Amino acid sequence: MPGPNGAAPQSRPVSETPRLQPAVPAATGAFARLRALAPVDFLMTAAFALILVAQISRHDMWRDEIHSWGLVLASPTLADLFANLRFTGHPGLWYVLLWCASFLSHAPQTLQVVHAIIALMLIGAIGLSSPFSRLERLLLLCSYFVLFEYTVVSRNYGIGFLIALVYAQMRATRPDRLYLNACLLGLLANTNLFAFVLAGALAFEYLVDRLLQQGRDLKASLKEILLPAAIYAAFAAAAAATMRPSPDISWRTTGEPLAQAWDLDRLLTTLAGNVESLIPLHALNYWIAQSPGTVSHVGGVMLPALAFLFFLIFRDSLRLLIIPGLTAFGSIAVGQLIYANSIRHWGINFVALIAALWIQRVWRPQRSLLVLALLAVNAAAGIAVSVQQFPLTFSEGKHTADWIRENGLADAALVGTPDTVAVVVAQYLGKPIYLLDCSCTDTFLFYNKRRDSFDHTQVAARLVQAVHELAGRRIVFLITRPIHESELYVLFENRISLTELVHFDKSATDENFWIYSVDSATPAN
Repeated sequence: MPGPNGAAPQSRPVSETPRLQPAVPAATGAFARLRALAPVDFLMTAAFALILVAQISRHDMWRDEIHSWGLVLASPTLADLFANLRFTGHPGLWYVLLWCASFLSHAPQTLQVVHAIIALMLIGAIGLSSPFSRLERLLLLCSYFVLFEYTVVSRNYGIGFLIALVYAQMRATRPDRLYLNACLLGLLANTNLFAFVLAGALAFEYLVDRLLQQGRDLKASLKEILLPAAIYAAFAAAAAATMRPSPDISWRTTGEPLAQAWDLDRLLTTLAGNVESLIPLHALNYWIAQSPGTVSHVGGVMLPALAFLFFLIFRDSLRLLIIPGLTAFGSIAVGQLIYANSIRHWGINFVALIAALWIQRVWRPQRSLLVLALLAVNAAAGIAVSVQQFPLTFSEGKHTADWIRENGLADAALVGTPDTVAVVVAQYLGKPIYLLDCSCTDTFLFYNKRRDSFDHTQVAARLVQAVHELAGRRIVFLITRPIHESELYVLFENRISLTELVHFDKSATDENFWIYSVDSATPAN
């Protein structure tokens, strides 16, 4: 972009596209942006911050959220933490933050406080510091991933979104800060697997930009970027090492990598999901476990049209297409080769789009009806889902734990199945649970292959084994459905009876609970 006097700034190299370079240093631009904001901008940002607080206070954490907290509490040292992460497939930045927070409090709600701080920073960055118009900022704040998925649900995706936007600002305004930008990309790679893909796409675009600058010797450019590139590579290698699965990891829940690499139906679903993360087409039922699905295969055939739409949006800065293009390719590859994805994973395409748009808008403030249309569609989805989910119960885990505590059963031995769900109650109670899936006692879901031999037909036999191992203790049994009559008969034969105490079945997901007391005396007829 030309400087204030109409000429390109002379203090940094002339780019291949000089009109798209920032005219002011980052700090000056940021402060100028804040000074230019009207009171309505602060009110708008504050309103979305209040909406976030209201949603989080109403949101019951489900298994993927609270399991992170259980893993952290079971890791006394950082070495233990990273050893446990080898059974999750996630890098460590989010877990390190939670690990530090766990020294302040062991209450599960601490996790939500940490994530709420990150979410508020994300909302503030969009509402107060982004280069978008006020209408675009409003629509972006209403979008599904900002209004709900990456702010209300306490996972490691929100921090990835935040770091991506911080990097986009630095990339656009201070491309000469090679070391800082390399560190930001490295941190992004350590948030989650899909952010790892996005970090690679951003890094490649940055590398291409540095190597193709006009007026610079290629050899000198290579020498300049060598050490920053090594810093980023070290961060990325650390993330890859943390995500590398342990040989003893369980694949029962997710399915083994490469097992469905040639599954056409899975490919169509993956393609459709990546498209619908940007253009929602299907019924808004992302979190209703009983729904037939969250995507329509029709979305998959729209990929070429979406690619053409992106070309029109970035036609004046085509190099930025590297960011959403490589991200989409990586997201599809992960879904097809490693494990089937869902909306929270496909959302990395939305993050990539916003990061690329952020860079473009800093270089050239402009309006785009195509961008407005995309943001409007996502805003409609975001508002609809937020309204839909607000009265829903995501998990009955906390209600079940509260009932157990209030009825004097907190000291009883907990036994439960399936492990992915039953352990939620134990984590809210802050106590161990005997899991039928692995015939073992744990405080968090340890994805070890010792659980792989279990199937739903073994519930009664495994419960008999649990009663024998916990002989002499009062036992409370948790399960996500009523006990079958055939299972009661097996227990009867082993002189064990169950008495239903209560059940909680109002969850919109599969996290409902039936609570039984277990009696190993001679059962009644």
